Amino acid sequence: MALEALLRLTHIDDIGNITLIRLVNHFGSPEEVFQASPAELGAVKGISPQKAARIRQGGDANVVAHQLKMIDKYHVKVMTLWDDDYPPRLREIEYDPPAILYVRGNAELLQTDALSIVGTRRFSPYGEKVVRDIVSGLAGSGLTIVSGLASGIDGLAHSAALDTGLLTLAVFGCGVERIYPPTNFELGRKLLESGGAFVSEFPFGTRPMRGNFPRRNRIIAGLSHGTLVVEAGERSGALITALIAADLGREVMAIPGSVHNTKSKGCHALLRDGASLIENSAQIVKILKVARKTPESTPAQAELIEPELPKEEAQICHLLSSDDGVHVDVISEALHVSIAEVLGTLLLMELKGIVRQLPGKYFVRT
Repeated sequence: MALEALLRLTHIDDIGNITLIRLVNHFGSPEEVFQASPAELGAVKGISPQKAARIRQGGDANVVAHQLKMIDKYHVKVMTLWDDDYPPRLREIEYDPPAILYVRGNAELLQTDALSIVGTRRFSPYGEKVVRDIVSGLAGSGLTIVSGLASGIDGLAHSAALDTGLLTLAVFGCGVERIYPPTNFELGRKLLESGGAFVSEFPFGTRPMRGNFPRRNRIIAGLSHGTLVVEAGERSGALITALIAADLGREVMAIPGSVHNTKSKGCHALLRDGASLIENSAQIVKILKVARKTPESTPAQAELIEPELPKEEAQICHLLSSDDGVHVDVISEALHVSIAEVLGTLLLMELKGIVRQLPGKYFVRT
């Protein structure tokens, strides 16, 4: 596929992704599109006489020259729908697969087993702990963590992956030359340096406009074997990603939360609609049927080895007994941690079956 001709075609006004695909599929190549007569162009669905005239003008060579210069400057790999190395999972977006992908960084990640993690931009202490625990538990799974580098759960998922030693991939709603939002600039830099990648269907110079992000979400879902939603409101963009994943026949998973937390309502709606309820990373590995790349203990060994708890959970366990309940205020004071953080940890421990809550916010070990 001749890249220069394809870029010329993409920069013609009113030639969107779907029309671009129709044109290239109809004529066989972008070069043939430019050689077609107005009548031949008009035979393609969506091509008006005005669009045909703009195509016949050949596009702006200066714009294309700038794009090629930026591709070289940022060492970007360009994948097209007609290339052999185009991610096969994205081809399953039958109606509107991205015709062009700009990949800055490790392009091989687009071919790996992947889990997307998405959620609210304003997570709670509970949501933060869940993401970090889940991702750390995926160490050795070989999964690539995919998200959108946005503030909130997205950025947290990338950060947790880097801390765990997992590779991670960020899908942008703008050009890959910029890191958006600017508050995640350092995180984005570390992501690239660690062997990760930025991916976008938008050309260089594209600003992060609101309408780009729902389109970005279909790539997040499309690249992944499954999507995990952590803390999402009823109208969250994360739910768009989950619905796309479901439409593609991919696994949709959600973390349950407090019924009093509005950020849990989207997750609970997904669970009611059949999403898998996730309490720990082992369930994700089982659902996605990925083979861990590190040795695991045999069942006999597993009976002898008690899993090591995260520091905060171990400290709480030392304060609790299986008989008399301990109030959350006492736990908070003993650990010098806020009540909100303690409740977040306790809820996660309750989901794991480690503790049980009694009336009045008293807790015991199970």
